[in-house]
Amino acid sequence: MKTLLLQILSLCALIGCGSSGNLAGGGTDVGNAKVFGCIVDSTNVGVSGARVRLYAFMHDPYVNANGLQGALAQTTTNAKGEFCFDTIDTGTYTIIAEESAYGLKAIHYDLVITPNNVNNNDSICLSEDTLKQLGTLKIEIEMTLPVGGYLAIPGTDYLHWITSEELHKQEFILDSIPAGKIPSLYYRISDTSSLVMRAASNVEVEASGIVEVEFESLTSVRYETCFRERY
Repeated sequence: MKTLLLQILSLCALIGCGSSGNLAGGGTDVGNAKVFGCIVDSTNVGVSGARVRLYAFMHDPYVNANGLQGALAQTTTNAKGEFCFDTIDTGTYTIIAEESAYGLKAIHYDLVITPNNVNNNDSICLSEDTLKQLGTLKIEIEMTLPVGGYLAIPGTDYLHWITSEELHKQEFILDSIPAGKIPSLYYRISDTSSLVMRAASNVEVEASGIVEVEFESLTSVRYETCFRERY
């Protein structure tokens, strides 16, 4: 995904935003920021009807699941591929766009909203994000993990329950992952535990490719610790 650009463009004022209420992603201030973006295909043409979801960056896809797969809000792109989220609180977020007909996704990690990075209209314009084919991660581990856990990418809807066969082989195949750099991937021992193990971090997932990595750490840490290291 391209990095966040703070562009004060007339485009921002032209994209209509639906009312979504106050969306908190870890901030404490009452928010009124608007986030504008555009989803394009590999030929740089806007994609109409793509589903776009907004997640808090610490979202756990199992513990926080609900009717929107845990998303704070969702919308669809217009005929030009444009979308908008409004009334967003200060905080850090992930945006995921999906075109289900062809199995394409785009993901934008670490969207940070502060009082200092919005323009005079309380809006942020993102650079265009491109839908891509999904990739696969192959994770190998030399020791046995505790039974009953799952692998997840925080701030997204990605969740993979570990099977007994995978534990026996000490090898996990995670498919259908959006292409791009994953800030962190963790193993949660159970849905009620506050402890996690870091499986991988800063892994570049290739579209239609397979990336092999070794399980990063068998040391259990509190879930929140993973994010303090990033921010």
